[in-house]
Amino acid sequence: MTNTVATQFLSFGEDFSNGLVELEHRRFLEHSLAVLQDLDSSQIEVPEGAFLDDTMPMGFGSFNATPTSNLLLQASDDSMLTTSSEHMMPQQIVFTGPITDLKRIPNAQHLRSIQPQTMTVNILASAISVKPPRTIQLRRRDAEMDIVEVTFGDETKANFTISFWLVPVDSRTKYTPRKGSLRETLMSLRSGDAVIATHIALNEFNGNVYGNSLNRGITKNVTTLTVLSGSITGISASAASKLSRVRSWSKQFVGGKKRASSQEIPPSSPAERRTGLVLPADTQTYG
Repeated sequence: MTNTVATQFLSFGEDFSNGLVELEHRRFLEHSLAVLQDLDSSQIEVPEGAFLDDTMPMGFGSFNATPTSNLLLQASDDSMLTTSSEHMMPQQIVFTGPITDLKRIPNAQHLRSIQPQTMTVNILASAISVKPPRTIQLRRRDAEMDIVEVTFGDETKANFTISFWLVPVDSRTKYTPRKGSLRETLMSLRSGDAVIATHIALNEFNGNVYGNSLNRGITKNVTTLTVLSGSITGISASAASKLSRVRSWSKQFVGGKKRASSQEIPPSSPAERRTGLVLPADTQTYG
């Protein structure tokens, strides 16, 4: 389906000294989480041909090509981290489905037209910016959630933000993310990293499109995040070509030297972590 109106990606600026901007941002956070919590598995529109199996090696069947070797993924309780390291022996799964160029993500008008259905996409893109986790206190519920905002780009379009929602951790206790968890992946993710992100739910806020992660506690569809580093095998020729284009674009527009991960730039205090609700900036032009 061809968009009649160009898709606008959601973006917030860095300057939250303006009370109206901060209020709008808080409204977005509540909207984003409410949408996530209201999702029903029956309402999620999975890309045609996409399926997830936690017992097999990973393949990319949508490209009609034979993988040359295995690319392994590792599961966690919330969402699934995937890794391309040949030295790791993670749980093996299969993922089969299409990869969507960012420029082909539908506009807000289309997303509204298919409600209550929620469209999901799989993307192969480069991380542009990764914000430290923020703890969100829910106004209407006696609960908290952590959010990590990551902005992605590929060779077709940039500045697509995904909200990764995580169960919060107790800041008073020493906590090490479980190996293979989505939190661990996000804490080590750096701008410039090429990734495959799957089962990203598309939503809109005030006419702007953004992505939400899905987790096992809410739906049967689980977001996976695969960091592609070094030499990658086991993907089709089409996927390998896409990865090459994304890496070339990233090197040119994001920069060859990767910036610090969110783990290396934590908020200066627990208070800041709870109040510094800042979404990734859209202050640079990427292609």
